[in-house]
Amino acid sequence: VHFHSSNEALLKFFPKAVLPVEFGGDLQNYDMYDWLRKATEPAKLEVLGGRPRQI
Repeated sequence: VHFHSSNEALLKFFPKAVLPVEFGGDLQNYDMYDWLRKATEPAKLEVLGGRPRQI
């Protein structure tokens, strides 16, 4: 584990594109809840392995 004294020091090791805004980067925060809700929609869960889902 390596600690950096400032966001500017962190940018010497990581590009802004991969750092969140909170650490001086360009990566916008996103809410994983929306992604999870879309990924688990009933219509997407009906088919498992190409066959109708067996409950």
